[in-house]
Amino acid sequence: AQGAFSAYNTCAVRQAGGWRQVMGEDIVLTYRLLELGYASGYEPAAVGYTKVPETLGGLYRQRRRWAMGMLEGLREVPPWRQRGYARYFTSVNLSILYLDLAYLFGFVPGVILALFGYCYLVGLLTLFTALVGALFFWTVYRYQKRLGIPFKNTVFGFVLFLLFFQLVQSTASLNGYLCHIMGKKGEWK
Repeated sequence: AQGAFSAYNTCAVRQAGGWRQVMGEDIVLTYRLLELGYASGYEPAAVGYTKVPETLGGLYRQRRRWAMGMLEGLREVPPWRQRGYARYFTSVNLSILYLDLAYLFGFVPGVILALFGYCYLVGLLTLFTALVGALFFWTVYRYQKRLGIPFKNTVFGFVLFLLFFQLVQSTASLNGYLCHIMGKKGEWK
């Protein structure tokens, strides 16, 4: 649950040990609450506003922080210690690690090489990555659609997502993963 759009039960937060001083304090707290058996709900009719990145650099830094926070949450409470449907969504986070790496080191170079007639990386791994990504995105999409979240479906939007946004997202995430693994402290800019 994103901290900016969340409301927490004070007693539950105290039972979970309170807020930790980490980059992903909201995801760490949410995972700890899920481990204790509390539910995390979503209200599709709620209206909330937050400050969003206005530059590509701001988006990059935000996604790097989020990647660091995701690893903090997964380290604190891995999916196998959670219950119910939350376990599935946390497991999706584990697949995001694979998808980021496969996208950056397999899919993008494979497509570029294939455009020049070298199909060394385009094959079963590319197909597997596309299928895993499609499966997880489809299941999350279906779940959110059941909650009544309105979507604007366009092929152009999906292509932009795949070729531009995902490149920024995966690159920033890789930077965040490496910072976390090397023990670097993130900063809020």
